[in-house]
Amino acid sequence: MHIISEKGRSMIEMLGVLAIIGVLTVGSLSIIGKARQQYTITQILSETTTLASNARKMTCDYDDAYGSYTNMLYRSDAYPDGVTVEKDNGKATKFILTSDTELAIESVNDNAAFQVILSNIPNPACVAVMTADWNSNSLISASAGVEGEGTAKTVELDNAATACSSASPTLTLTFSGCLRADQTEGE
Repeated sequence: MHIISEKGRSMIEMLGVLAIIGVLTVGSLSIIGKARQQYTITQILSETTTLASNARKMTCDYDDAYGSYTNMLYRSDAYPDGVTVEKDNGKATKFILTSDTELAIESVNDNAAFQVILSNIPNPACVAVMTADWNSNSLISASAGVEGEGTAKTVELDNAATACSSASPTLTLTFSGCLRADQTEGE
C-alpha cells in the first residue's frame, strides 16, 4: 500500500481564510470611518469654541470700522491655525473650518450681542456644537434650521437632533456682548 501525503492547503481552507480577512477588513473600515467622523466633530467644535472665545474677549474693543467680528478676528490674527479665511475686497467674510463648514461672526444690537453662524455643518457636528457645555453665562441662545426659531441656551440632545436634521442646517449661537473687567458673568 502506497500512502500519498499532500502538502499545502485545500481550496476550502483558503476560502475560509479569505472570508475571515474580509470580515476583519470591513470591521476595521467601519471603525476608521467612525474615528474620522469623531475627529471632524471634535475639530469643528474646537475651532468654533476658539473663535467664539476670542470674539468674546475682543468684543469690548469691537469697532464698526472692522465691518464684522469675522474681519476683526482675521485682522487680529485671532483664529486657529489650519482655518482658511475667505475675503472680499480685503475684508474677511467667513472662516472655512474642518469639513468645509463655514463660520461667520456678526454684531447684533449695536454690539450688545454677537452671533456665531455656522453653515454647511455636518449634522453630527451641528448636534455636538448645539449641545456643548459653553461653560459661560454669555451664551444667550442656540438655534438651527429655520431662522428665528431659537432655543434656550441649554439644548437637550433630542431637541438638537431635531433642529439639526435638515440636509444642510445653519446653526446660530448668540452670545452677550461686551463684558468689562469690573463686571462678572451674569450681570
